Amino acid sequence: MQRYVKKPVPVRARQIRRAARMETLEGVSYGEKGDPVTGIRGEKYIVKRGIFEQTYEPATGGQARP
Repeated sequence: MQRYVKKPVPVRARQIRRAARMETLEGVSYGEKGDPVTGIRGEKYIVKRGIFEQTYEPATGGQARP
C-alpha cells in the first residue's frame, strides 16, 4: 500500500457564532458554536473544530487564497 501526505493548501476560515445548519455541495451540514467554515474554491463547509485543528495550522509568511 502506498502512503500519501496531504498537500498544503492555504484556506480562509471563520468560526460560526452559534449552532448552524448549512447547505453544502454534499448536502446539509451542521455545526456548533466555534466550528470553522472553510472551502478551497469558494464553496462553504462546516468543519468540526477538533478535525480542523488536526488538519490545519496558521499560515506564515503570506495570505490565504481569497
